[in-house]
Amino acid sequence: MALAWAIEEYERDLHRTGLAAKTVGDYHKVLHLALRCWESHLGRAPTLDDFTVRLDEVFTDWLRSRGRLSRWHGADPAGKPLSEETIRTYLRALKAFSSWLAAPKQCYTPENRLHLLALPKGPETYKLPLEKREIQALIDVCDPTTLLGTRDLALLLALLDGGLRASELTSLLVGHVNIDDGQLFIAAGKGRKSRTVTVGADARRLFARYSFFRDAQAGTSAAPNAPFFRNVKGGALKHMGTHETPTREQRRC
Repeated sequence: MALAWAIEEYERDLHRTGLAAKTVGDYHKVLHLALRCWESHLGRAPTLDDFTVRLDEVFTDWLRSRGRLSRWHGADPAGKPLSEETIRTYLRALKAFSSWLAAPKQCYTPENRLHLLALPKGPETYKLPLEKREIQALIDVCDPTTLLGTRDLALLLALLDGGLRASELTSLLVGHVNIDDGQLFIAAGKGRKSRTVTVGADARRLFARYSFFRDAQAGTSAAPNAPFFRNVKGGALKHMGTHETPTREQRRC
């Protein structure tokens, strides 16, 4: 059996389980990157019989020699190496695929072939919270006299007050935001669980100001099912945003 075929079936199965599209996309990127490595190593398309700990160790060595990737597949011009944590993430995706191959539903392999694949040791580090001066520096670069500056400051305060994830902020709808009470309804957070978070008075004021600017720019009140935060073209914000150039009208807001 071609390994590429098994990977395609795995991705279809992930979709069937209701896994978030972004998560399925992450698995796709890792597995197809591994396929490229193995095809180069073997000189042919790998089969299910080739899928072993040894072949996955080839992938691990290849990642270390290749260096950091830009947008997953392009080489980083600076030539910086991949972090051990990134390599761990890649290999965890392969181990999850290996577990799926051996599951009773598929039974493509008699056992989990990557059960003994060792993950690189995790770094003994931790992330420090931002200091007050760092938070203030972020606030200071947002111009609350403009549409985009008000939006960015509202986003920042929502992150600080509510601890929202980026995907939760970008998926907020107008109907999810109760400005008067400062409550944000997160329809599908991590694990597809919903919850409500509350932001403070400063964030509420910025949310109200941004709503006014946004609707004035559009010339109409936003519908409840419309995205609350919008990009420079009026569409929904994306998780991986791009540089935005404000229009003359947006600068004057």
